[in-house]
Amino acid sequence: MDNIWASSSQPPPQTLRIATLATYAAFIGVNVASNAGWLGATNAEVSAKFPVPLTPAGWAFSIWGLIFALEGWGAVYQALEAGYDADGFKARFANSVNVNWIASWVAAMGWQLAFVRQTPGCMWLGFALILTALLAMGRALLQLYSVKDRYGPAPSIPLYSAFFLGTSINTAWLSVATCVQLLIALKMPLSQSSLEVPSVLAASVLACLGAWVLFTEHDTAYGLSLVWALVAVFEHTDSAVVRHTALAAIVLLAVLSIASVLRRPGPPPVYEHGEHTEPLRPTASLDEP
Repeated sequence: MDNIWASSSQPPPQTLRIATLATYAAFIGVNVASNAGWLGATNAEVSAKFPVPLTPAGWAFSIWGLIFALEGWGAVYQALEAGYDADGFKARFANSVNVNWIASWVAAMGWQLAFVRQTPGCMWLGFALILTALLAMGRALLQLYSVKDRYGPAPSIPLYSAFFLGTSINTAWLSVATCVQLLIALKMPLSQSSLEVPSVLAASVLACLGAWVLFTEHDTAYGLSLVWALVAVFEHTDSAVVRHTALAAIVLLAVLSIASVLRRPGPPPVYEHGEHTEPLRPTASLDEP
């Protein structure tokens, strides 16, 4: 049976590459319109209106600038013919993310439109949409991990920054944003104090998920992205129990992130090469009729 996580070494179809680039452009357009207030209240204004114990401090949202830049580079790079070499690395990475990125960006655009409506129904719709965005981006990250584990890590900085880095940071941030959106939806029928227990549980889940990623994949970018978000939660929250939980999560993830960088290398891993590598599409010879 074929591995469902396997990504083809054939370059993605040109139509898919163009669709990825076009969806990214639309994603940026919707975010610009939202931040400018053209869709209604801005995200910052709505967040201020519905504070929850897990909401990060405002400065933490600057991480979106890095995410936009990295995913923009990835969207442009995957559309270019350059780099689709016989080793198949770029093709496998692009095939791992293309459809997943599109699904995540479309869901995130829908979340923007639902969030600004500020009604209970739209807050639950917003939760469903941002959860969809998280699952799609997370699936892209899992497929990238699968390629890395089977064929080796990205052999160059351009490949790593175009596909891995933005996907990892965005997945980590979306996991926090999904928890915050759930708490906002719950806040409609509940009081602020009633959200302390769900907030502690959410922070604990984020810490456990980050620890699992750091243990299994040594993804330092993912771990540090969660540390960034949780430091902002620690600074901003008024709940003592949430602050203590966030601090414990920060210490755990920071230690594991440092360990993922300083870990001793074990025996050289064995990757799939040669006959196990799917060949690229054959190029027609000039001698052929």
